[in-house]
Amino acid sequence: MGSRYYDDEVNQDADRGITTDPDNPQSDWHRKDKLPGLLHWGSKPMVRLAWCRLHNGELQQPGRSFEGVRIANGTEPKLHYSGRADDPLSFRIDGGLRLLATRHNPTRDNP
Repeated sequence: MGSRYYDDEVNQDADRGITTDPDNPQSDWHRKDKLPGLLHWGSKPMVRLAWCRLHNGELQQPGRSFEGVRIANGTEPKLHYSGRADDPLSFRIDGGLRLLATRHNPTRDNP
């Protein structure tokens, strides 16, 4: 299942481009020529795993992975079954990038 993600390093500043004129305080949010740039955030590709259990010939409720896997630009992701340990299945994604720790999730540093 294809999806997009946005860089964690986007600088969100509501006062970007604010003027210091006390008689006419404005920011870039009030300038029509600057507004499109403030609303556009560049995105990059990622994929999510989606599945549906088949039980007694009947499709059960669909599920989807909580987090996605980032994909290298221009790469066609390929899913490979790695094995099974008890109930969970393990997969590997060719073209997937390593998830690095971010300011929002400092504990994430798994391949």
